[in-house]
Amino acid sequence: MDLPHDLASALLNQPLNYILPKQDIVPFGGPFEVRLAPAKRVSPADKKDIDDELLREFKVSDQLKQITFKKPAMKLPAQTTAEHTEPSGMLERHILAAVSSKRSWTKPDLKVKRIKIDSTPTDFDSVQVQPRETGFSIAEEKPVVHLDSRRLQTEAKNKLVSILQDPFDLDPDTLQALEDSMNRLWYAKQLKDVDAQLLVRLNETCSAMLDFQFANFDGDEIDVACQAAKCAILVMLVFTSNHSDKQLYLENYLTSVLEFVYACGDALQNSNVSDFDDFLKSYIKIMDLLACYAKQNSLEDSIVTKLEYFTLKLCFSGSKQDPSYDRLRVAASNVIYEIFNRNPDQRVFLLHEIVNSFDQLSPHKTNSRQYHLARGFSVQLVTMLLVRLIQSFTVCYEFDEAYWKVSEKKRQELNSSIYSHIEASADELARLSNEIASLLVTKITSNYDTTGKKVLENFIEDLLAMAEYPEYSGCETLLESFLHTLMFVFSSDNYSAQIEAFALELMGIIGSKILALRRGQQPVRFSADMSVADFQTLFEQYLAVWHNLKTYQSFFAFKLFTKVHALTKSASDKLLSCCQRAEFLLLQIINQKVPFPQIDRPADYLAVLASQNLFAHYDSFLGLIIKSLDHPRTKSRNRAVKNLSLLIEREPSLLTLPTVKQSLAVRLVEQYASVRDSIVELLLNTVPAHPELISDFYAPACDRIGDASMAVRKKAISLARVMYEHSTEQTVRTAVCEKLLRRLDDEEDAVVDLAVACLKELLLLSHEDPLARAETMVCVIGKSEKNWDYFERFLREKVVHHFATSPELRKAVAAVIQAILEHVTSQVHCDHDRVQNMTGLLAILVKCDGTLLSQDQLVSLQPYITDDSSTGSSLCYNILQIFHYTLPQTRSLKKTFIHQCQTSLLARLTKFNARELEEAMPCLWLLSLMKKDTEKLARACISSLSLLRPYLAKIRENSYEPDPKVFRLLFLLGNVGRHCRLDAHTELFQAANLGFKATDTVSGFIIKHISVFCDESLDASSQRVAIKNLLNVCITHPRWFMSERILGVMDRAFQSNDPDLQDIVVNTLATFLELQDREAVLRNGLDFKDSKTLKLDVQVFHGESAEYVNDGICSSLVQRYLHHVLKNCLIDESGHSLRAVTFLKLVVRFGFANPKLCIGTIVALEASQTPAIRSTALAMHEQLFEKYESLIESGYMEGLRVAFDYRRRLSGQLLSETTLFRCMMSVLDGSRMAGKRFLRLLVKTLANFEDPDPLFVGYVAVNLAAVHFRQQDHVFFLVSGLEQIIDSEAAELVERTDEEDDWDVLGAQARALFVLMRLKDVLVTNYNLSDERILKYQTSAKDFKGAITRVDTVPLDVADLDLARRKGGRVSQKLCTKLLELVED
Repeated sequence: MDLPHDLASALLNQPLNYILPKQDIVPFGGPFEVRLAPAKRVSPADKKDIDDELLREFKVSDQLKQITFKKPAMKLPAQTTAEHTEPSGMLERHILAAVSSKRSWTKPDLKVKRIKIDSTPTDFDSVQVQPRETGFSIAEEKPVVHLDSRRLQTEAKNKLVSILQDPFDLDPDTLQALEDSMNRLWYAKQLKDVDAQLLVRLNETCSAMLDFQFANFDGDEIDVACQAAKCAILVMLVFTSNHSDKQLYLENYLTSVLEFVYACGDALQNSNVSDFDDFLKSYIKIMDLLACYAKQNSLEDSIVTKLEYFTLKLCFSGSKQDPSYDRLRVAASNVIYEIFNRNPDQRVFLLHEIVNSFDQLSPHKTNSRQYHLARGFSVQLVTMLLVRLIQSFTVCYEFDEAYWKVSEKKRQELNSSIYSHIEASADELARLSNEIASLLVTKITSNYDTTGKKVLENFIEDLLAMAEYPEYSGCETLLESFLHTLMFVFSSDNYSAQIEAFALELMGIIGSKILALRRGQQPVRFSADMSVADFQTLFEQYLAVWHNLKTYQSFFAFKLFTKVHALTKSASDKLLSCCQRAEFLLLQIINQKVPFPQIDRPADYLAVLASQNLFAHYDSFLGLIIKSLDHPRTKSRNRAVKNLSLLIEREPSLLTLPTVKQSLAVRLVEQYASVRDSIVELLLNTVPAHPELISDFYAPACDRIGDASMAVRKKAISLARVMYEHSTEQTVRTAVCEKLLRRLDDEEDAVVDLAVACLKELLLLSHEDPLARAETMVCVIGKSEKNWDYFERFLREKVVHHFATSPELRKAVAAVIQAILEHVTSQVHCDHDRVQNMTGLLAILVKCDGTLLSQDQLVSLQPYITDDSSTGSSLCYNILQIFHYTLPQTRSLKKTFIHQCQTSLLARLTKFNARELEEAMPCLWLLSLMKKDTEKLARACISSLSLLRPYLAKIRENSYEPDPKVFRLLFLLGNVGRHCRLDAHTELFQAANLGFKATDTVSGFIIKHISVFCDESLDASSQRVAIKNLLNVCITHPRWFMSERILGVMDRAFQSNDPDLQDIVVNTLATFLELQDREAVLRNGLDFKDSKTLKLDVQVFHGESAEYVNDGICSSLVQRYLHHVLKNCLIDESGHSLRAVTFLKLVVRFGFANPKLCIGTIVALEASQTPAIRSTALAMHEQLFEKYESLIESGYMEGLRVAFDYRRRLSGQLLSETTLFRCMMSVLDGSRMAGKRFLRLLVKTLANFEDPDPLFVGYVAVNLAAVHFRQQDHVFFLVSGLEQIIDSEAAELVERTDEEDDWDVLGAQARALFVLMRLKDVLVTNYNLSDERILKYQTSAKDFKGAITRVDTVPLDVADLDLARRKGGRVSQKLCTKLLELVED
């Protein structure tokens, strides 16, 4: 049969029958899938078969076959339905064809009552509208069950009397009948109307049943216990019935119940409560009745004390995780609450016992939080108990009825006693709350342990979670006391650093919650300066919250009354009258003399909470946090930063406070890495959401990129990246990139990689406009020459070198180049400075890789290369550099372009300065080769030689005076000799009558002329220019290096005291080595060579090829001048030494020197405070260690001595430099045994006490203390070695003290021993080494091969030891005496 084609058609037939399946929702079905057949129209004649068809198709489970749905109570008029048509659009048809039901259903656990409903449809037209009352008449006809409570109570009383009148046995049925009857009468408060004699008889019988000793609940004993529990319930029902007959309340009845309770309680704690749930329910009922009795009656002190101990034991002892036992704990806590409320003299005792019971609480949150609140979360039972104890205070004053009828004036006179009573209650509340906080905090401070710390944290977290709900308003009182107590602990100097840090941590948790609840608003509080309108608004807010409260209304009213009353003591007259009216209104509401006033505002408890005392302490707390940033203890400063971070997450504007900014800026440069790390992390978490803070913190934050701590450096790099991405200020971006570039010299590879990745992402791979990225690069390199060098190194080593493996880098650089060219070519003769900066950046890029610039792009720069007016400017130099490095990679250029460029450069040869000439000459030579016209250069060289000859005559005649024209000619000849090959034009030189012989070469002829100006008799400036250009020619004609003339010039340069001359020689030799290496790479490539694929070069084998000759020249020059270079490396930390270090790096890299000769100097350079020098030394050390580990080990101690002399000579703060061993160990950690061998040599060196140098020992010690050791073996070996030295040398020093009186000698040994003792203590503290583990290592070191973690960063302080021995013998004598005392102890 056909089915309805849509939902509307289905509803016309039987609505409810078709809604469920057509919506594809089957909530009453089992786990089956509904598959709907194609919908077809159903005619009215077939509608009777629809149910059967659906049942057959859907395969409804048997449980649902009998379910039917009520038919509608009306009949809709018949109407025609349109034929179903397919959707006209392709999209709609595609969607309908793709829709299918593939859902899986889970059968719900529902029970459906089957009822028969009349399914006859009603004709809507025949239904008449009935009067409204008809509905009521129909409703009255429904059967209603009425319970007559009075009849039930009468029946219960009659049943109770009938049982008690006759002799009875307390069998289970009788006990149950008695309990049911008495329960009904007890709840109806009619048990007091039962005959007292009958109840006395019941008490006697039940008491006798309670005289039973319970060892456990095994076997039949549980049945007896259940009966006894019923008896105890009956006795307590009588005791709490408020019956007037005193004989019902004999002490022995209560004692028997209590003894039964005590006995069962002990047995319960040793049994499985899940096995006797019925007994436990009865037992809980007894505890509830005991709580009720304690609420109504005063108990004997002995009973109270024993009951207190017992209930506290039930609440806190044991670890049972059973819901029934948890209910028992709650019942026991109710007893404690009622005793506390009824007996003021027991309150302090109870609080002390509860606090002492905190030792038994679980530190695990899940296990301890078993008390479920109505708000949907759980807390610890002890938390709820203490909150209830606090909230037991109410306005409970016995008012005389006449009080409400007297006049206002007379009432004011009567209020003194009322207010005194309430003030006393408020004072006691504050005292008890402070007592709780003080006891718990004192408990932690007296015995600090992790478990107790965690338990107190859990308690505070419970209070904070409950504090935002009005029914737990006592939490605010407790939190205020805790905050005040913790602030006191932190402010005093009587506690350890651990305690102070913990107090600060808890304060931060509370403070951050306060800030969260404030919702960024300034709360209105009850204060003397508030307006009447503010008072009225706040008072109404309190009333609105109070009115909505369902529980603990009395305590909330008590807090409100005390606040209003406290305000009356300082309020103005106008505000005072409002307060007094509010006081009287509160008393009337509390005593139900007036109905609760109608409040037309929503209840906002958070506004009410913000007006209370806890929030008033926030400013003091914030001030303390800011002050604690300057705390003398590291852990406290660290915790203060973390707390401030929590607060700033809630309120970022705190970072804008001048005091906060100043404190953070100071802390960013302090000596402890943990504090710096915390502040950087704080900024890292805050800046992304609040970029306006970047301008205030970017400078000190960027400085942390060079921090001594690797962890701080890493976080600072991440922070710098965030600041760059969230700022458009070039000053910020430039500072970030500048500091990141400096990390190329970092001693940690991980930091280098992170900085490089960040630079690539920011400058090359970001989605920012390429021209904007180029602007940033220009600002960076334009800031300093050092930035220029770092940026070029970054591009060459980290970008261009990885083009093959990272094509996206090449694309990014190409995009930047294209953007630069588009800008430069559009700004010809405009904005000279900006074009100059852009071309400088372009020059750096093509210098790293000449293929980056295409032929067309190079041609676009023609207006600049042919511009005569730019000569002498940086723009001209940049353009020449671009052409210098791009022309060798260019295959073909237009002849007109070549001609114009060559002509322009030739015309300006004499106008170029020395720097421009070095770039212009190779360009001119390449252009001449492309044009096949080198004769013009030869004639230019001849002209220069001709112009120089008159000055040669003057030199011979000793009449030469320095002339700038000579300098220009020398530079011109030197560059021609280096870059041009003019031997094809020897005929021109011979025809010029310059003395050129047929056997001469052009380069030799030029050298002969230039060498004349290297004579020692000439002025220094002329010698420098001549030597520079003389050696410049030799770079491309290396055989001349070995001539006596050239060697003599270089020897004189190193023997002189002129650092400029030495730099010229070193730079030239470095350029020569680099050029030879570059040619070797171009010739041989970087790939591995296989003898099977290459033929042997016989000339190389016999040493006759040019390659061999050049290598020999390099080696000879290095061996000849290496000792001069090593000496220059350690002269200072200026550019002079840096150039020598750079040359040494090339020597090590190419293997031209014995590693043993270099390692001492390299180790010393690792102590340099110049990052570029230190980084270069570290790279050399890594390279030598990788190839010649065993060869260089013997030079480490010599290098240590050289480093000490090097730094003592140059540094004014020798004992604050800690880079030496950090760099060395970063290399030696690559081999576990290498590090161990080095430490063994080091300990042996320190053990030499024949003539110790305290300053040397101190320098070694502070560097060792700064090392982050990664292996247990290294640390334990070092500590054990120090112990041996200290033990042996201290004993010898005692003996020598008795024999000698030379305090200078003895003082040196004492100072050295003190340094070693402090070093050992620092290592033990920083790595948390126990005496047991040190002793175990000394016994056997086999189990100490794993990794170790540094837990602290305590520095070594030796400033008070006067290691330089500047203060004379008196200090030495004091130190010796102090050391002797330590040895005796």
